[in-house]
Parts: sequence; structure tokens; C-alpha cells
Amino acid sequence: MDDLEFRRRALIEPHCQDEGFIQKKNESTDNQKWVEAQQALEHQLQQAVLQIPIPERLSERIILQRTLKTDYHRQSQRRWYVRYALAASLLLTISILFVSLQPIADDNLKQLALQHVYEELPHLHDQQHKTTAHLNMMLHEYGGKLTKNIGAVNYLGACEIGNKLGIHMVLPASKGVVTVMMLPQIEASKARSFTDQRFQGHIMPTDKGSIVIVGEHGENLQTFQHYFAQHLTWQRG
Repeated sequence: MDDLEFRRRALIEPHCQDEGFIQKKNESTDNQKWVEAQQALEHQLQQAVLQIPIPERLSERIILQRTLKTDYHRQSQRRWYVRYALAASLLLTISILFVSLQPIADDNLKQLALQHVYEELPHLHDQQHKTTAHLNMMLHEYGGKLTKNIGAVNYLGACEIGNKLGIHMVLPASKGVVTVMMLPQIEASKARSFTDQRFQGHIMPTDKGSIVIVGEHGENLQTFQHYFAQHLTWQRG
């Protein structure tokens, strides 16, 4: 089991008892600390769910957590094969320590964001009917929160950009939909716009990490930039 697969497994199933996983965990103190951190996070999430007094909310959170884990696992498997074909050289640059990878340059971030949108094109047509409450449950894991209702969310799931975890969502827009990637682990040096043959996008630095907004040509992205600038808050620490 290589380092990337080990960390993916720890994120999805931190209490895994597979022999290869256990052996990899015991190879280094860093690996052991990584697994312990994921186990602690899962325990905190379980305790938070159990403390919810309303049975309907309890059921909703359990279903959401299971859906997100399944969705992330499915996306990770598909991208594993796609990236070997389209960007094998990128995988060779991954550091052994997942949490200490070098910052992603802005030019690379826009390319990785566009690649991710193309890989996940079917999500542009999803109709999951998620809400601000669902999104805030995911943001809570990173110390983030939306202070104003975002409205309908057509798709909501975990994503991986440059081997950093984030949140991928699709929102209705004036001419169609926009893809928003919230990346609390990737710092952008400055705001910048970009485009290709089909999409236009904007990289937006935030108090913690960055946001990438992508839509079809002609879509008004500024509405979303203003919304997140005013209503997304982060707790550092």
C-alpha cells in the first residue's frame, strides 16, 4: 500500500483492520499520528450526531455522513485511473507527508480546477436538493460556516484538488449552473480569473484557503464572489 492510498483509506475508514493498512500505519510515527487524528475526528463527529435531540436530524446527519463517505470513495477510485492516464507526472510529485505538501501555484490551481470540473461533468445535471444546513455540516469539519442561506444546492460532495481535500458543489445560476470548489487547504496568492474553450472561472482567496468558481461562458460569477466574500466565515486554529 503506497502513501496516497494509505491516507485515502484512513480518511474513509480510520479504524480499518486490513493487514496492509495496519502494516503501513506502523511504518512511521507520522502515519500513526495521521490515523489517530482521523479516528479522533470521526469520534467527534459521532458524538456530535448522538447529541442531537431531534430524531429526524439524527437520521439526516447519519445518512449525509454515509453518503459523503461513499461519494468520496467513488470519486477517488475514478480519479485514480483518470489521473494515471492524463497526469501521471502529477502523482509522482506527491509528498510522503500528506499534510505538508508544497503550496499549489495559482496557474496550477486553475488547471487542476478545470480538470476536476471536466472529470465531474455529470454533476452539472444533478438535482440533489441539498440545503445550507447540509453544506454547513461539511464546512464545520474545516472550521467554516455560511451565515446566510445559499438557496438550492444541486450537488454537494467531497473533492480532491492537488491531493488536498475540499468541498465540491453545483449551484443554479442565471444561465445554467456554476461549480464552486471550497478549498480550505489551498492558499491562493491573489484573486484572478481564467478561461478555456468552454468555461470561465475565478480564483478567490479567503481567510482560510481559497474558493474556485467555474461556469459556462457568459455566466455571471460576480454574484457568487460577493456572496462568499460577505457570508463565509472561518475559524483559524
